[in-house]
Amino acid sequence: MIEHVNRICGRLNKALGLSVSLPDPDEKALRAASFRSLALGTALAAAGVLLHSRGFLLLGGAGMVSGTVLRKESRKRSGKE
Repeated sequence: MIEHVNRICGRLNKALGLSVSLPDPDEKALRAASFRSLALGTALAAAGVLLHSRGFLLLGGAGMVSGTVLRKESRKRSGKE
C-alpha cells in the first residue's frame, strides 16, 4: 500500500515538476508506528466511553484502524503474510 501511494505521488510530482522525496519506512518503523497508533487509539476510545464523547470515540476507532493497517503493512514487508 505504501509503495502504491509513493508511485502515485511520484507521478504527481513529475507532472507538476516537483522534487519531493517520500519516506520509505522499514519494518521496524512500521511496527513502532503501529504500536503507538493502537495505544493512542485505545486510550482515545476509552476516554470517549468514559467521557461520553463521540468525537473521542471516533478518533480512537480511527487510530485503532490505522494501527491495524500499519501492522498488516509491516507483516507484508517482512514476508510473514
